[in-house]
Amino acid sequence: MTLATLASPQIQPPSQPAQSTPPTPALPPDASPAQLLAILNDLATPSATRDRAADRLLAAAQQREPLDLLRVHLATAGPGSPGCTSLFRAATRCTRPPAGLFEPFTAILSRASPDQLPSMLPALASWRTRDSLRLLIAYADPAQPAPVRDSAFQALARLTGRDDLGPDLTRWTDYADHAYSLSDIEWTSSLLSAIAARADTLAARESAALARVTDSLRRLYLTTAPEQRSALLANLLLDDADQIRALGFELASRELSSTHRLDQPVTDACLKLLNHPTPRVRQNAALLLYQLSPPEAGNDIASALARETDPDAAAALLAACGRWPTPDITPEVIRWLARPDTASITRAPAAQAALALARAGHLFDPQPRDKVLIAIRSLPPEDLPAAAGPLLVILGNDDDRRAAAPLLRSPSAALRIATADAAVVYPELLPDLLDAASADPQLWDAAVRAVTMHQATAPSFISLTTLPAPSPDARREGLRFLASVMPALQILDAADRLPLDDPSRELVLTPLLDPTRRMSLNPEAPSYEATVRGLLMLARTRLADHRPDEALLALDATPDPLDPADTASLLRLRTCTLLALNRAEQALALDSTADDWLDALDPLAADPSAPGLLDAFTTKFRSLTPAQQERLDAIRARAPAADQERQPDEPPPS
Repeated sequence: MTLATLASPQIQPPSQPAQSTPPTPALPPDASPAQLLAILNDLATPSATRDRAADRLLAAAQQREPLDLLRVHLATAGPGSPGCTSLFRAATRCTRPPAGLFEPFTAILSRASPDQLPSMLPALASWRTRDSLRLLIAYADPAQPAPVRDSAFQALARLTGRDDLGPDLTRWTDYADHAYSLSDIEWTSSLLSAIAARADTLAARESAALARVTDSLRRLYLTTAPEQRSALLANLLLDDADQIRALGFELASRELSSTHRLDQPVTDACLKLLNHPTPRVRQNAALLLYQLSPPEAGNDIASALARETDPDAAAALLAACGRWPTPDITPEVIRWLARPDTASITRAPAAQAALALARAGHLFDPQPRDKVLIAIRSLPPEDLPAAAGPLLVILGNDDDRRAAAPLLRSPSAALRIATADAAVVYPELLPDLLDAASADPQLWDAAVRAVTMHQATAPSFISLTTLPAPSPDARREGLRFLASVMPALQILDAADRLPLDDPSRELVLTPLLDPTRRMSLNPEAPSYEATVRGLLMLARTRLADHRPDEALLALDATPDPLDPADTASLLRLRTCTLLALNRAEQALALDSTADDWLDALDPLAADPSAPGLLDAFTTKFRSLTPAQQERLDAIRARAPAADQERQPDEPPPS
């Protein structure tokens, strides 16, 4: 697969379905040696089936009766017969063929033609004896055809592990002479050492070759068109080489991180790998499926979890179950949650999967619910996973919820946050949640949602202003969210409790500007007057903060007051706001008093607009009381020269 991938510059799906290969007939699992021998000699038997029968015959020949049966067969077997060919291939694959078959095999070799010998000599290397060594040296004689000699030298290297001797008959002869001078123990020891060294050398060569292939595949992936990468990744994932498969997982994860999508071939490959014999591969396949989140994978994940025995692979499958919380996974989730032997690996993902089941409504039947609760209750506090708190709160009784309250102050941030998130909908846990949030900014969001849901009142708003938040923006958004659902009377009460310069004051009053609120106002309801006074307070707050333009928005949104005092406040504030915006002509049109104007002019005395505003004042008010005249003279004394006048709507200096 790897070589085919490298040879093709583009990865494309076949234009037509590939011709399916007929399945190889299965061998009967209880076939006797005689039956296996009959299958071996049957010319109609497919080659692959014949090879499996040969493998089983050699394994059975470790016993006396099958050995005698096979020796009788080999005595008359033709070197080129299909059955004989399969037996020689099986002997080549066998790490320790029966010693009693060495002589029959060598007898067949003696009857073989030079054309047949090259494919048969490798079998001799499986008998790692000095007799086999001497026989292979004989076949390496210069009198033999070159293919026979080459096959003999290769078999010698495999038998002894000495690939350093090469195709040099003299060196092999010297090696054999030395081997015959050793005792059996010395010969076996030298043989094992040489074979081990050759295995290490071959492993290093294989590793280096795979590294080169992997590097080439990585470069090929980078040059492959994006629409063709999924097909390439599927090939890599299904490769037999561990390094290439690992590269496939790595590249697939990176592709998801950058493009957030992979096509169906990658999903299909991962689903196949859930049946892989290696636990690590099953684990990686489950993790990648979790990232891919294909809608059709739920049943495959459930089936894989049901047959999984490895804790690491099970942990990945349990994590994936959170994507597909179906009733089918419930027994397996409970099984892994309750297992004490692999708790540190599987407990957290099993609890998270149980929580997903609970939120999907699949754990409210008494039997599975009680099993989950028993497993969670049995855990010491230091071993509780993050999902334990929510499970106690959601599935448990009043005692469980009381037991979950201390988890809001757990050393584990994940456990605290998860428990708080579940506690939001339970009003009896609100005091515990607010108490824990008073020392934990990470619980701010849960505290805001709980107060909004159960206790959207002025005292609650004031209480929230004292809690730590993760950031100033989070604080503003949380307070604004709570204020948006508070009744007007509670908003006004909260604003009255806050200092004029407290930023939270404007936050709680701002929702009164919502047009939807004002459209539903009923003049006969207490909320009407509360809305009027709240908007007047909002305008006063903004005006004190030197934002007259925003104050005017609040005044324009204020409904007609019913109380004469509120009417007078509205007129006074509008006068102050218009004069602060240097809109003297609009202010002149108002039926405001001289005191209203003087109140507005006093903070503007040093403003460049003061001369013009004072002229407008004297035009509007011809007759003043002595006290008003005194105030006017004091303001005029502080006013700048007329040539420094500010333009209308230009904001006054702060």
